[in-house]
Amino acid sequence: MAIRNPLLILLLLLSTGCTPFAFAPPPPTPQTVTVAHTPALRWMRNLLHACAVEDPGMALFTEEIPASSIDIETADISILIGSPPQGNDAPATLLGWEEIIIVSNLNIDAASLDEAGIRSTYTSLEPRYQGWTYLPGSELNQIFNAAVLGDKLPPPQTMLAPDPAAMLSTVAENANAIGYLPQSWLTDEVRTLPMSAEVENALHQPIIALTHAEPTGVIRTFLSCLWHLLEK
Repeated sequence: MAIRNPLLILLLLLSTGCTPFAFAPPPPTPQTVTVAHTPALRWMRNLLHACAVEDPGMALFTEEIPASSIDIETADISILIGSPPQGNDAPATLLGWEEIIIVSNLNIDAASLDEAGIRSTYTSLEPRYQGWTYLPGSELNQIFNAAVLGDKLPPPQTMLAPDPAAMLSTVAENANAIGYLPQSWLTDEVRTLPMSAEVENALHQPIIALTHAEPTGVIRTFLSCLWHLLEK
């Protein structure tokens, strides 16, 4: 029914005009955090995203780069295995530990291949087995060469794998292949080769996160989350 009383219409307009409107404040803009990791740590992606989801104030972007290409000025956080690159004095946060494991094809009898035989595979010009290593720039190369080869460079016939995924499949598919990879990549497709306690200790390496400065705020919370997940 139409309202014809002018005074009543005026009162309704005045009462409506005085009613305050409730405006919700806009949500804060998430802080963008770029995380660079090496191919050896590709398995950590799920953990990176799990920690990012825990903090609504963070927007995560990830990229995969070789250890030799790490630049703390480009990424907010750079994660790798082992010591920081030479000349890099950025703050380093310990996230966890990783083991580098020497592996062979299942057709190779581990009892017939001792530590000297493994070393010979990577140093002899006519090795009994085919040794596989990684592309230049991988931190795994540096760790393996220092621990097993005494920093000697493998001969030219040593084959190159681009990352641990390729290393795993290559060793599993080639009957005379020997390689090495982080324990987090290990499956029953390959055989683990035992090493001396001294070498195994040298192959036990930290997982570190490099940052521009001492981590605070969102970055500190994110790194703490990663540390807790890797400790489980």
